[in-house]
Amino acid sequence: MRSLISTSPHQTIPSFISPMALPAAAAESTSTIHRMLSRNQNENGLVHVSTPLLLATAVPLLMMAGIGHRIDPSLADSLGIGVIRSFVQLMMLGVILNPIFKWGMTKPWVVGLYVFFMMIIATNEAISRPKYTFAYHPLMTFCTILISMSCVGLFAFGAVIRPSPLWNPQYVIPLCGMLLGNTINGIGLSVNNMATQVMEGGRREIELCLSFGATGLESVRRLMKDAIGVGVTPMVNQLNVIGLVSIPGMMTGQILGGSPVTEAARYQVLIIWLIGTINFSSVFMNTYMVYKVAFDTGKHMLRTERFIEVVRRKRKWLRFKRVMETVRSACLLMMSCCRNGQTPVPQEGYADVEQQPLSSLEDYGTGKMCNLEIQTRNQGPEMARVPLLQLSQLQYSVPKSHSKQNSSLKPISSFSSLPDMAETEQQRILCRGLDVTLHRGEIGIVRGKSGSGKSTLLRVISGLAPMDEGNITADGLSLSNCEMTRWRSMVRYVTQYKVDIPGTPRDFILRFSKFDSFMTKHGNADEDQCVEDTIAETMRSPMAEQMIRETTSYIEQWGMKLPNSNNNDHPIDKEWKVLSGGESQRMLLAIALASHPRVLLLDEASSGLDSVSERKVEESILEYVKNHDAAALWVTHSDDIADRLLL
Repeated sequence: MRSLISTSPHQTIPSFISPMALPAAAAESTSTIHRMLSRNQNENGLVHVSTPLLLATAVPLLMMAGIGHRIDPSLADSLGIGVIRSFVQLMMLGVILNPIFKWGMTKPWVVGLYVFFMMIIATNEAISRPKYTFAYHPLMTFCTILISMSCVGLFAFGAVIRPSPLWNPQYVIPLCGMLLGNTINGIGLSVNNMATQVMEGGRREIELCLSFGATGLESVRRLMKDAIGVGVTPMVNQLNVIGLVSIPGMMTGQILGGSPVTEAARYQVLIIWLIGTINFSSVFMNTYMVYKVAFDTGKHMLRTERFIEVVRRKRKWLRFKRVMETVRSACLLMMSCCRNGQTPVPQEGYADVEQQPLSSLEDYGTGKMCNLEIQTRNQGPEMARVPLLQLSQLQYSVPKSHSKQNSSLKPISSFSSLPDMAETEQQRILCRGLDVTLHRGEIGIVRGKSGSGKSTLLRVISGLAPMDEGNITADGLSLSNCEMTRWRSMVRYVTQYKVDIPGTPRDFILRFSKFDSFMTKHGNADEDQCVEDTIAETMRSPMAEQMIRETTSYIEQWGMKLPNSNNNDHPIDKEWKVLSGGESQRMLLAIALASHPRVLLLDEASSGLDSVSERKVEESILEYVKNHDAAALWVTHSDDIADRLLL
């Protein structure tokens, strides 16, 4: 006889119990087990977690916060606050959703209002993460979330799930919550990356591409690609590991709630695909939104003054204030349909700096108020003095730059118009009434004290900075009326800074040779700004292979170290970051000459060269200006360079 008689997988009966007592003992034991299980499980088999046990699970997390306090007190404080907030918010959620689920079955506006509130909170969290903000930021972000949620929600509830009724809160609210929660991270990462690149790391790359005739979109295409990648990478990683490495929360909840595993898996596939859709669409729209803010429409001019650096405040009550600003954003969105032609309100958050005109020097310049000395030397015969570049009554200023938010200024979330240099005061007038004429074959030397506006003058002429008044013409084209990319393909601005962009000089040549301004034939009869065919011919860019050959020829003339017969490491194939400051300057100047511009604008273009290389570069520029009937405007602090070029 067996020593143990099993009556269930969970119960064994000792052998000394009388067989006659087995039915009664088994019945009593089974009822006891059922009573014990009923205390911890509901009818679906879900184990109940008591409040003391729930609070006990926070102890290890609070211990980690205590350990982290020794490393970073602010991190420990944030973690502790997060533990408390998560408990309070989730407990309140259970209380709030109960009546909403009840009323929402017959009143769809209740469900819509709650989802609207969820989108406001999501917008507030998304705009709080980027380092830089701008006018309309809350409104634009809310619109992108609203558009994405509307499209994805209509598809999910109207075509796939089709609950009854269509606004069933049991489906709409949890699914919308998951969609919004996973969208915030992508929006914050992509906008922060894009705005930071525009303002900091990628600004010189953008202006370099613009100076070679790129459109605004062409100049930021690589940065947009990186920003989108940063925003969607967490979602892509989640799609790749879900089901193998992690079991998502919704599927876990359904399984614990008693749903079949296969049905829970189907719902999770549906949710993760919807999350991916709204994440990608929101990231795309928000990245494009930053691009539109950063550039003037049609002028392709970078406007960094539209961005404002956000100073993170420690006062917790300001978070509520930011939420209220976001609510105001959403309300103004609905009210905007009823209001047209409203007068723009000046943008708040910019530091007001009084205009402070520079005092003019009597011996400098030809303008009424100018601190610049401009001298010219003609390389051609006197009888062939044909005007090429003309500045007429030019006035330009230091653009109003972005400023940090501080406690005395309101958060930049008001809905004024985007700051426009034509509608706002300038910070500091640098020059007024400047008249300069450069003829074909002529070189102009620009000198002046630091801060007098020499570099700004070249940026204004190249179309990288706005002018206040006056006009600039080159070869019969007016900067005010000409298409900006066409203007920049003719006027080449060479900066003094070291080029620090990904890739090699060869890559850059291949890149800008594909810009629309270089691939389009200018001077067509159907264009508004068409000019003579002879002028149009001079504006056509040579082929990329020819530019590479000419660039190589220039750097060889200027003494850059070339590889020997056993080494194929040519300077044109080295990374820009590897080249020294002098090598980078020579390489960029060689590419500029090889692109055959009509006007060269050189901003201390040889400041990083030794005296021998400097003279070789000067000779090449003099020869280029003479042979191509071009003109050059050279900014320099060196009297030796000025004397040699003006002899």
